[in-house]
Amino acid sequence: MIRNPAVRPRPTDACSFALERFAWSAPDRLELAGTFAGLDGPLAELPVLILSGAERTHRLLAAPADVSGAPENGRPWRAVFVWQEAPAAFESAVLQLGGELAVDLPEPGEDGAAPDNVELPVWVPDQADPGAGAELLRLEAELLGAREELLETRSTVQREAAELRRAREDLDGERAERAADAVRFRDGIAAVRESAEQALALEQRTAQQLRDALDAAQEALEAKDAELADVRAELDVATTFRAEAEATAQAELAAVRKRLDEARRRIETAISALRD
Repeated sequence: MIRNPAVRPRPTDACSFALERFAWSAPDRLELAGTFAGLDGPLAELPVLILSGAERTHRLLAAPADVSGAPENGRPWRAVFVWQEAPAAFESAVLQLGGELAVDLPEPGEDGAAPDNVELPVWVPDQADPGAGAELLRLEAELLGAREELLETRSTVQREAAELRRAREDLDGERAERAADAVRFRDGIAAVRESAEQALALEQRTAQQLRDALDAAQEALEAKDAELADVRAELDVATTFRAEAEATAQAELAAVRKRLDEARRRIETAISALRD
């Protein structure tokens, strides 16, 4: 296996790495699991996966949330390494733990399975400036954390944008429903108004007919009153004429009685004279 040309190894027989899994867990993530043996103590530096290809070398940082902790002697260890760019083909893979230890890895498996009891040698990188390498790892880890925060922020923004889009769709639906309700309300108002106008027109016609009938009745009453006045006038004339006729008849009757009385006296006088 070809190692990173920037790293000059110095082998050690004291440490080894029992590989349990090295596989793609996602299109942009490589998962590594195993157990270290022979470590003097836990390693504080974050792990880096160095992938060397024909044209360039890629340094993949372990996602802080997907590291089981610092490697310790005899304790199962796991880490997930994330591509920060589009994944590319590579010829060799090296696990580097700061400037302290490194492990050559085989090609990642398709299903993550590794041969039983695979013990990989651990070697010590020979770096001219270990402090600079540790600082580089720290900066790369911070960059990875910042990129993950950026991804989370983008995911949050996308969720909020989707929620905003759904809210806008709901608002548009509500507006459309309210517009339909407004149209139905206006149509209902128009129908009620038309019915009211028809009822008002019918009432106005009925009122006019009643007024016409009242005017006709008033005219007929006035005509009857006029006729009654004429009849009363005639009755008054007839009453006066009757009174005058009765007075004349009484006077004539009195005169006739008076003549009868005078004629009776003369008859009685004549009778009396005849007797004598």
